[in-house]
Amino acid sequence: DIDKNSRQMATEYEKRCKIMIDLVKDLFPDTIDHTRPVGGMFMMLTLPDSMHSMEVFHKGIKRGVAVMPGIPFYTDDGGCRTIRLNFSASSEEQIKTGMERLAKVFE
Repeated sequence: DIDKNSRQMATEYEKRCKIMIDLVKDLFPDTIDHTRPVGGMFMMLTLPDSMHSMEVFHKGIKRGVAVMPGIPFYTDDGGCRTIRLNFSASSEEQIKTGMERLAKVFE
């Protein structure tokens, strides 16, 4: 049943999103803000003025974690201070590992 499957997936995504939000609060500096998704599969982080999303991208790759710079999601010159994180394609353990690796980028 497609409705049942949709509800199960929504519940699972909500759980993974909450884990990610909790890890942002626990591991990242207070200068990093985040969205609180109410649907979808992505969370956006806003970086401090001193950081560029491409810098975070490259440092993350070196640490074994990929983030999507926010630049492609803006029609103007925006996105330099935002990154997009996906919580739907990774297990809870992968989310924890990835967020721990990403936290090291912000040290």
